[in-house]
Amino acid sequence: MKTLAFTITLMTFAVSPSNAQTPILKSDIKLREIGKIKPLKASEIKASYLGIGCEVLDRDFASYDRYKEYLGNIGVKHARFQSGWAKTEKQKGVYDFSWLDAVIDDCRDRSIQPWINIVYGNPIYEGGGDIQSSSKLPTSEEALQAWDNYVRNLVNHFRTRNVEWEIWNEIDHHIYRGSTPEEYAVLFIRTAKIIREVQPEGKTIALALAFPGATEFVKGFLDSMKEKGKLHLIDKVSFHGYPENPDADFEKSQELIDLLKQYDERIVAFQGESGCPSTEVDWHRPYTELLQAKWDLRRALAHIGRGIQFSLFTICDFSYPGDRHNTKGKLKTDGDMNVAYAKQSYYGYQNLTSLFDSSVIAINPSDLSIKTARNSVVYAFVDGKKNLSVVAYWNSGTPPSENITTQNSWIRIQDARIKSPVLVDVRTGLVYQIPKSKIQKKGKEWEYQVPVYDSPMILCDKEFLVKRGLM
Repeated sequence: MKTLAFTITLMTFAVSPSNAQTPILKSDIKLREIGKIKPLKASEIKASYLGIGCEVLDRDFASYDRYKEYLGNIGVKHARFQSGWAKTEKQKGVYDFSWLDAVIDDCRDRSIQPWINIVYGNPIYEGGGDIQSSSKLPTSEEALQAWDNYVRNLVNHFRTRNVEWEIWNEIDHHIYRGSTPEEYAVLFIRTAKIIREVQPEGKTIALALAFPGATEFVKGFLDSMKEKGKLHLIDKVSFHGYPENPDADFEKSQELIDLLKQYDERIVAFQGESGCPSTEVDWHRPYTELLQAKWDLRRALAHIGRGIQFSLFTICDFSYPGDRHNTKGKLKTDGDMNVAYAKQSYYGYQNLTSLFDSSVIAINPSDLSIKTARNSVVYAFVDGKKNLSVVAYWNSGTPPSENITTQNSWIRIQDARIKSPVLVDVRTGLVYQIPKSKIQKKGKEWEYQVPVYDSPMILCDKEFLVKRGLM
């Protein structure tokens, strides 16, 4: 979806945190708090565009059993796992899927549909690569035949569980992989053919791009697939992205979407991995749990506001070999992989998944006009009855900050069908009544005076929340 411009008249008012964990807005508009979002479990949501990553279990960097209860409660309907060739086949020709069975079955029991990234090598085979994220593609004849056998057994084992299959991870990352588009096309074709043979209805996902702007790599891959007459083997293409500003780089993902359409209108692109650390370890910037919560919400909403499926990386913190800690998790973990606590980003994403199931559809309405002196974005959505139900907005020009100070703004909607307007701060889940004095009607145009800051706020009808059981 195209981002809409909007105008906001600025009037600052101070907001101070109510506690160290989740700072709460306080406005001079005197918004009356009328409730808080009641989060929904995955089992209470029919379908969604929102998912989460459950990666690195294949390398034992995290423990599924220690976070599974949190997974069921965060409200996603999709979860990404990695298949773990080396963890499954420790002895040549002997496959033990019990570890992955337990994970996939429990995930499905929680009403979450897994998709599996078939990736990384197996060092028991010469030329078979290794278990690290920098693993090369299998190269020797023995390793390639072993790969084929592994894929066939893997897909056959899970073919009745409605799993979608992603083939390799961030193959365009030249720093680590060094593979050409043509080499990847060869591996993709042999893998996808096995998937279609064993699970004819199975969906295949290509590339898992590290850089959505890697159009030359993508073009080389698609040209190779086209020359071989194998474009039909691609159902989806996933891309990743970790910009400092969560509202950046969408021109690159749009270029990717446009490029795919040139080859095959049928191929769908989606965000398969994106997230933010809660410390400065990864990005050498002083990130905090508050900044992470803001970043994650902005990044997710900026995707689904464009109609793009989104998966947040990742469910819990973990450590790579060498004690390099990845703090992009929504759950804080200790040195033994136990969950210490859920971060602010966990609760914010829980609110988001409860608000935006797949019946809430992104639109680009002509009757929504908002202006601002700052760089900001606005997204509009309709519910199943095609009524204007939700308007999401926030300051987008800079990365998230620790500042909770907001500005007053005017949102203008022509022919508004919001009978009882309320505001939701998605980060905290608090719901506020907009005073009648802050609502004006000018002909067919309605104006709402509301606060705006660098984290998503939602303007919607109270009934939108009530009928979903969120209040």
